[in-house]
Amino acid sequence: MAPKGKKFPKIPVFEMAKISGCVYSAKITVASPIKLSKIVRKAILIAREVGPTYVQIYTLCPTNLKFPPDNTIKVAKKAEKIYYKPEEFITPEAEEYLNSLKEKKKFALYLRTVLWIQFKNRRV
Repeated sequence: MAPKGKKFPKIPVFEMAKISGCVYSAKITVASPIKLSKIVRKAILIAREVGPTYVQIYTLCPTNLKFPPDNTIKVAKKAEKIYYKPEEFITPEAEEYLNSLKEKKKFALYLRTVLWIQFKNRRV
């Protein structure tokens, strides 16, 4: 607690992550859970194979801000529009890795389809 208030500006952690060598950084709110899950998944996949990642998730505290908990996503959407814009930073190396995963996924889907067609034709 700081009874007299904070005497220094906010530290731009997201910017620090970008310049300190993180290959993937993202800033997001809880306003869109599907987008949030995709960003966290990307960060985990990239961290496993390429290098360090950083995800900053802005969550609201209903108790501190004095609003009902069931309004959290609604309030987060307003915050996202006004002052907390989602942002992503990705290095070319990490982008290349994600693209290679997409290609592998497409090939696996193609292979499954071909095998299913062969299996289906065999049974008839």
